[in-house]
Amino acid sequence: MQKKYLLHRFSILLLLLVAIPLVRPLGFLERRSMDFRSNLRRILDTPPLDDRILIVDIDDYSLDTIKSRWPWNRRLIATAITNLSTAGAKVIGVDLMFLNESQEDPEQDTVLADAIRKAGNVILISAPYVESEELFSKTIQPFDGLKKAAMGTAFTACLPDDDNVVRKMFVTNPHIANPLEAGGFTLWLEHATRYGTAPGEHDFKRRFPLLPTDSFGLLPINFHYRYQRLSIAHVINWEFHSGQVKEKVIFIGTSTALTHDLHTSTRGLIPGVDLQAYTLSTLLDESFLRRLPWWGEGVLLLVAGIAATLLIPRMTAWRGLTAVAGSVLLWYGLATGLIFTNTVLPVVRLTTMLLSLYVLLLADRYIFTLKENVKLYRDLAQKHRMEHEVDIAREIQQSMYPSVFPTLDGRISIEARSLPARELGGDYFDFFPMDDPDSLGIVVADVSGKGLNAALVVSLLKGFLKALVQAGSSPTHVLEETNQFVNTELFETTGGKVYVTMVYGIINVMNRTLCFSKAGHTTSLFLKTGGLIEKLDLNGLPCGMFSDRDLPCHFEEKTISFGPGDSMIWYTDGLVEAMNSRDEMLGLEEVLKLLKKKTGAGPKAVVDHLFKEVAYFCRGAEQHDDITIVVFGPNSSEKV
Repeated sequence: MQKKYLLHRFSILLLLLVAIPLVRPLGFLERRSMDFRSNLRRILDTPPLDDRILIVDIDDYSLDTIKSRWPWNRRLIATAITNLSTAGAKVIGVDLMFLNESQEDPEQDTVLADAIRKAGNVILISAPYVESEELFSKTIQPFDGLKKAAMGTAFTACLPDDDNVVRKMFVTNPHIANPLEAGGFTLWLEHATRYGTAPGEHDFKRRFPLLPTDSFGLLPINFHYRYQRLSIAHVINWEFHSGQVKEKVIFIGTSTALTHDLHTSTRGLIPGVDLQAYTLSTLLDESFLRRLPWWGEGVLLLVAGIAATLLIPRMTAWRGLTAVAGSVLLWYGLATGLIFTNTVLPVVRLTTMLLSLYVLLLADRYIFTLKENVKLYRDLAQKHRMEHEVDIAREIQQSMYPSVFPTLDGRISIEARSLPARELGGDYFDFFPMDDPDSLGIVVADVSGKGLNAALVVSLLKGFLKALVQAGSSPTHVLEETNQFVNTELFETTGGKVYVTMVYGIINVMNRTLCFSKAGHTTSLFLKTGGLIEKLDLNGLPCGMFSDRDLPCHFEEKTISFGPGDSMIWYTDGLVEAMNSRDEMLGLEEVLKLLKKKTGAGPKAVVDHLFKEVAYFCRGAEQHDDITIVVFGPNSSEKV
């Protein structure tokens, strides 16, 4: 049952391991948990100021200060590029799209191209174009005049997650064949920052052999940075000093809602140009956000799930809940601490699995307990029913024992008692009136085994003996017929496993004699008035132990005479084989010592004494066999 229950619990774990990764809201919550920990890090640990990068904003102040409608005349951008180059900017990245030549004022394109060419360190962006399900199958480039004037163009794009939050940036694009276009904007700027030019992609691959990008070339952005900012109006009007610009990477981009270049990030709405800066800082410092791969998270869930599946069912409901809650809090604390080292651990799926396991295992345990209780109730009801039936059977069996012992008009004294080891016993004693009013038949029998089987054999034996003894048969004849009966009814079906030992005799109170015979029964004890105890043993095998075909059974018969006050004691082996708590047997010699103390006492006194001493000897130990004692003899007033 326990093995089956264990397999059932692990089937619950397997179901959760398959189902949890398929629940999409959990992925959404996992990302929000990561955002919360990142923002908590920003509160507790002030981000460093990256003085290698300067963001030049086309902001609301610039739009208000420079009296020109948007999009601006390109001469203004040319002026900004010229001033930044003159001030010593190392690289100027222009995050603005110039798709077509101007139709209103073609001269502005010439001015912008000349400014880009003279600066010599300007990079223009190329944007993604999606016309089918293939991701970014094409790029949109600046018009040829500007493209030729610039140091190069760079593909730049971010791909929001399904909750519309940008957390990753393209640094390579495996869907574009041209290696010069495969590098992202931040890739070009990284090369320009380190080398002053834009080498091929192979240099980048050599520098970052283990870049944690996905199959689309997306790199998780580390937002734990701060940047200096300068309004483009101040640049155009030269309202800045050269130290703010010299030897820095300059990003020119829009930060006003009017230009529709705002993106939802883990830090709220930020301009697209900021995404370029964050990605570049991530590459320059190699401060990549390291996450567990899908198989690593699977191993984590599997190990935690196995541990929970083995431990939770061993605990109480409250202890299990405390253990799960404590484990989740410890893991969340560890995940929060590791975010300071740019390591991101999953917490939501793990928490969901542990809590789900707790609820399901608790419900399963209650259901299992309920089933067990129902089964126990049914078993208990069955047991009560059987006990009731056994009580009835015990009452029936007790009714088979004589409730009033014959006295033959006061000429004989008899005392008999039987104590079964179980509810039903295999011992049997009885008295049979004879045709001769001075005679009485007495039998003591012991059926092998105990319980219901032995009791059934006793009932068969009683009926058989009652019919047989009334015919006036001798003791030997009675045993022979009984042996034949047991062989016929039981030997063939039990293979000799059920047999009967018995002693049967006829006492004549007129002659004060006892003629008896026995079949493998215990030694008869003849208690005489003077204190002498004579052990009487007769030949004869138990009835039903051997088939007549295998071994013919012969029973010896003996006749003894009673003196005044003499008594015969017949008993079953449960008396001499009684065991105490130290596994010591009472034994026949100890029984003889007990009997000597009751020399001359009547049968009732002898029986009471023996049962009392046996109970004292066996105190604290379970009775392992039925005990029956029958004591009888002619009254001393009868003459010989």
